[in-house]
Amino acid sequence: MRWPFGRSTARREPATHTPSDRPERPVPAGQRGQAPAADPVPSSVARTLGLDVGYGLVKVCDGGRVLSFPSVVSDAATRRYRAEFAPADGEGQVGQLTVNGKDILVGESAIRHGVLNRRSLAPDRVTGSHFRLLALAAIAPYAQWERQTFSVVTGLPVAMFDAYRCEVEKNLAGEYRLTVKDGGRVRDRLVSLARPTVVPQPLGTFYHESLNSIGNLERRDWQEKSVGVVDVGFRTTDLVVVDRLEVVDRLSATLAFGVHDIYRLLAGRIRQEFGLTKDDLELQLWFDRDEVRVAGRRHDIRGFKREFVPWAVQKVRAEVDSLWDRGDLDEILITGGGASLVGDGLRAAYRNARVVNQPVFANVLGFARLAARLARGVGAGRAWEGRTAG
Repeated sequence: MRWPFGRSTARREPATHTPSDRPERPVPAGQRGQAPAADPVPSSVARTLGLDVGYGLVKVCDGGRVLSFPSVVSDAATRRYRAEFAPADGEGQVGQLTVNGKDILVGESAIRHGVLNRRSLAPDRVTGSHFRLLALAAIAPYAQWERQTFSVVTGLPVAMFDAYRCEVEKNLAGEYRLTVKDGGRVRDRLVSLARPTVVPQPLGTFYHESLNSIGNLERRDWQEKSVGVVDVGFRTTDLVVVDRLEVVDRLSATLAFGVHDIYRLLAGRIRQEFGLTKDDLELQLWFDRDEVRVAGRRHDIRGFKREFVPWAVQKVRAEVDSLWDRGDLDEILITGGGASLVGDGLRAAYRNARVVNQPVFANVLGFARLAARLARGVGAGRAWEGRTAG
């Protein structure tokens, strides 16, 4: 593994997928944030994006605003009636895309209105349509022209990187016909994805902390330092060490623990306290809002969440202590959707640790900065020539 900063030099022509040979194509997301404004850049110029198709949330960034939605896909149900004051499709939390006459929902729209919701936690999900649909759903709001080309940087858990990197490249690369429903408007788009750049997931945070918005190196002191990244995600926790701008493989690993495990404990506590049984999709919404509603009454669940924090911190610490000699690291960056839960505990244990800004989105923000760097023709790694360029 060369990252950061190196990539395979093998070239692969992107596949072209027509409506006849690939009937499935997805959905603009039930987003957190508004759709991007119209882009004056000609459609012949590839638009760069950072993309993070997580087990819990899908996140996408063009270097500015981040859009996100739950990692759920569903066939669309027939809506018999919509209240006059309900938000239009494509606004607020509704995410819908029509592909070849077939409606698909993603995110909160899929959770609330969809048929046969699909959230895959299997490692090989990156090879199938579920992953591809979520990725295209995230990209769709950025397709402002009838023909639009995108250059994407995305990530994989450390343990999956070698086995699935090429599969992700093949799964996403190609040409897609999308019909986007946006606030009552219908827009037909031909979207072309070049072969994506795939990196180990926690490096997104490293790039976010070390590069500026156009991809130039700002943390030049890291050229002589060793930095660890602890990325607590939905299903996995990834550990990476970057020593003088190169990944140290033997100090990088994936732990089979994430926020999903806390959801399971929370589900049992809610069932015990309120007699409610909820699936992971509803638990995620409750978890984010810090409350449950029972018979019209709201109940704060932050106390329940705090019950499980010491256990979660210990799980992560055990892996860190078995893999790293903390005294060898100049800094430890804590990131991911679970950073808000374990961050304080890890900072108390490791004096050189800190929670990064916007930990939920730090990876995708970093992917966007790396995408901007690559678009300028500057290498991602080795090509930080002599570790001083940029």
